[in-house]
Amino acid sequence: MNIRLIRIAKICIQTFHRLDPVLPNLERRLLHETNLPPPIFIIGPPRSGSTILYEALTVGCKCAFITNVAALLYRCPVLITRMFHPHSPRQFSGKNSYGYIPGFTSPAEAKELNESWFDVPQKPQRIEVTRKQFAELARFFGGPVIIKNLRNNLRIPSILQSFPDARFIWLHRPATDTIQSLLIGRRRIYNDDRTWLGIKPPGWHAFIDLDPIDQIAHQVAGLEEPIRSGLIDIPETQILRLDLEEFCQSPSKCLRKISEWYGPELNLLSHSIQSLPERLPFSKGPKVDKEEWRRIEEAALRVSIS
Repeated sequence: MNIRLIRIAKICIQTFHRLDPVLPNLERRLLHETNLPPPIFIIGPPRSGSTILYEALTVGCKCAFITNVAALLYRCPVLITRMFHPHSPRQFSGKNSYGYIPGFTSPAEAKELNESWFDVPQKPQRIEVTRKQFAELARFFGGPVIIKNLRNNLRIPSILQSFPDARFIWLHRPATDTIQSLLIGRRRIYNDDRTWLGIKPPGWHAFIDLDPIDQIAHQVAGLEEPIRSGLIDIPETQILRLDLEEFCQSPSKCLRKISEWYGPELNLLSHSIQSLPERLPFSKGPKVDKEEWRRIEEAALRVSIS
């Protein structure tokens, strides 16, 4: 779809949100319980495979998620999910564009929703509404809510305020491959090595004027620290570290591993898991020229990431 049309649509939707009180009032009538299975948050650096894992989980597991249409009408996600929910099982496509999975009922990053849940001050009333929305989504779908928005790397303390028992899948990919992928992404999207791609870590102004490769290396390293510090005080049983290469080698095996880690409330859908490919493409090693790859390796060493 034309990018200009998407922007116009978003402006119209934002105007609608500001003017219409009816749908949020209907949403509140649907919210009752605050008890729910622990939600799952996918975290990790940009270009670590989080989107393809997210899609695989929402296809192969009985779980709740925010659809693209619910993300657009973000003031009433429960109501919209109930109104526009696919009745037939979703099929795995493996197609996404820098976090976006096409389709009205495909899983969304839900930028505005995650901001409303975890960026605002975590007052008891706000936490209660968030928990009720998650509980109703979990009840409707019949499984735990799975959220993928990499800005949540920086929101872990707020997430744990609302959900002390939250589970985190922490994706890992070799730093050199991550840096390279972000560099290539800048070139593909912006045709410019210096235009930022992906979320900015705390203190990003300190390295904004560096060489692009060094800048990206600091970006990747800077996003690791908030994850480590955010998870430091929770039990290891709430964290699953997952390697992207391991997932790509056998997606269905990894989904079984995730289900076993989480427990009986995350059920696999045997008919859907069979639609997953036996293997997924995994990009590893240099895709740029030798000189740039050498600089990427050196930059990764300078910021001590592997």
